Amino acid sequence: MKINDMNGSFLTRKNSGFTLIELLIVVAILAILIMMAISTLPKQLEKARDSERKSDLQKIKIAFENYHNDNGCYPPANVLNNCGGTSPANHELSPYLQNIPCDPKDEKPYLYLPYDKNGGANTCDGYRVWANLEKNDDPSIVLLNCAGGSGCGAYAFFASTLGDEASEYNYGVSEGVPVSTGEQAITLTSGYCCAGSCNEWNIDTGVCADGPYPSYQDCVDISYCND
Repeated sequence: MKINDMNGSFLTRKNSGFTLIELLIVVAILAILIMMAISTLPKQLEKARDSERKSDLQKIKIAFENYHNDNGCYPPANVLNNCGGTSPANHELSPYLQNIPCDPKDEKPYLYLPYDKNGGANTCDGYRVWANLEKNDDPSIVLLNCAGGSGCGAYAFFASTLGDEASEYNYGVSEGVPVSTGEQAITLTSGYCCAGSCNEWNIDTGVCADGPYPSYQDCVDISYCND
């Protein structure tokens, strides 16, 4: 198509649109962006599921504490087993928890272990609830002493039912006892905690040394040693 410019000369206008090279460049850029999105999606999903696991365990912890306030003990050991439904086990936590959550990936229940300071089977002294975070570089794993390939120590209690899978549980919440069983490798039968010294204790030897508890107050509260 010819048009007349201001000087009266004729010009030819190009047809508008993309050339083949421009289209190929756009397609290549879109392909790269799609590949980048696909490559990061699994990591984002892992992060989202880990956030859900942490949220679930906090809800369970609140429900357990409310249950303890009303009943004097924590729930029975199998209370989390039938998760994600409306089985009778769910009602044992009502009205403290509307639904018992499952792991968001495999729909399995979180691991619950009541703690009896005398080594028995009562559910009144404390508990641990464990989960398996997918992102092994989560800072909370190290903070809870659950790193190193052995998890939080759940294998010692669930090896017969879960096998090696139990060692993968690397995150948890607890009350009356540390999350990680590794923090209780030594049982204090007597002695005292070293005042002001984090994670140190004395078992009537006159020498303070590294112990199984993360802090002085935990040493006092959990081991019941003399202050």
